[in-house]
Amino acid sequence: MAVPGPIATSGSPVATGHLCAVTTTLDPLTCSLNVMAGAKGNPIDVGKNVAMMGSLTVAHLAGVPPVCVAHTAPVTTGIPTVLVNKKPVAVTGSLVDMGTITGGIPSVIVGKNVSGL
Repeated sequence: MAVPGPIATSGSPVATGHLCAVTTTLDPLTCSLNVMAGAKGNPIDVGKNVAMMGSLTVAHLAGVPPVCVAHTAPVTTGIPTVLVNKKPVAVTGSLVDMGTITGGIPSVIVGKNVSGL
């Protein structure tokens, strides 16, 4: 499970953990506008396609130069209390490839109790 953080969306940056291409982004075609939160499944609109476990990166080069191969990689962790297409939502810090998602929407924090603010 990922730690609480800003929600990840299409185009969020990813540190790949590879030497051939150290960064990439999340592929908009594998993200969704269908975001449900809470026990009653209330819809949330963040204005962008939201990433979830299983969303993919944009194709990037993996490996160690000079041997670099193009590939995509899925998001492998998320916050299970907020679902996107019945899958845990991805946030900054979610695991992807050999690295993590490094950015999201800072005004939409997922998985943190903010009562009393």
